[in-house]
Amino acid sequence: MGEIGLTPTEKLRWEHASDQTETVVLSRLKEVFDNDCFAGLFKLAADKCEPVSSSTLRYWRELTERYLTQLCHLPETQKDISIEMPTSADCTTWLLTAPPMSGGEYLSENILRDI
Repeated sequence: MGEIGLTPTEKLRWEHASDQTETVVLSRLKEVFDNDCFAGLFKLAADKCEPVSSSTLRYWRELTERYLTQLCHLPETQKDISIEMPTSADCTTWLLTAPPMSGGEYLSENILRDI
């Protein structure tokens, strides 16, 4: 099963354990993610991909869904796209509920807000 992890340079990346197999859906998600992590996050949330068994993918999908929900609720007449930044309390909750993941030690409030 593929997983999303962080690098020491604070970038999201897709990881795949060589002893595991990926479904076709996850292979497509990996391709998108490898090209652009933000496009991968969008696909993960918008396409409702199947990573139900992966706590890491569920975690990133939920965070991305929050952003997309706010984006979809912007009035059509609004000229500037401005999404409210997560509060410190939101970030603390996300940090405390993050599943074990490669590079998880680099996860911070600033990284969550940047993503």
